[in-house]
Amino acid sequence: MATESLVIDLKESGQLLLNELREGGFDVTVAAWLHVSIEERWIFYIASTDVDDDGKTTAYRRLHAAISDNVRSWVLETSIRLIRTDDPVAVDALELRRKTPANIPINFGGRTLGGKTIDAAYIYPA
Repeated sequence: MATESLVIDLKESGQLLLNELREGGFDVTVAAWLHVSIEERWIFYIASTDVDDDGKTTAYRRLHAAISDNVRSWVLETSIRLIRTDDPVAVDALELRRKTPANIPINFGGRTLGGKTIDAAYIYPA
């Protein structure tokens, strides 16, 4: 299965979203794009203590409230998965983050992350 590359626009849009979330007081513990093999598409995973503390429904409401209109249309068209900080994807991404300088993104080419079979992953800097 061929993986479409994660284009610069998608990486930049993800960073813009993360910046807006953080500015709006939404916790982003770790965030990553994963090209999940079974789904054959890129999915944006965001691990947050807001999910841990308030549950997914409330966290999704806070996510949408924290973003501006110029990002909103992109968010609605993108597969975003809010996850707990103890989710296996978050745990593995955080472990990779710990091994890399905080200001460097990680282009991960491993076969699995958090128990998911992936073709590739892009983990944002801390």
